[in-house]
Amino acid sequence: MAGYEIQLLLIFIGLFCLICCIRNTNWFFRLGGVQTEIIVNLLGRNGARIFYSLIGVGIIISALFL
Repeated sequence: MAGYEIQLLLIFIGLFCLICCIRNTNWFFRLGGVQTEIIVNLLGRNGARIFYSLIGVGIIISALFL
């Protein structure tokens, strides 16, 4: 039973990440502090949006195969 709850939580986290990247919310890219700033500086804002979108999709896919 706990496996389904973990899957739902991971799907929610992945969707949340995707929605924030699509909407380009400022607070999402400032949420992680130094780590997020490093990625934004290396890839630019649009590159960081793509990077975090891929992470969100990866989380969703991993939840489906969990």
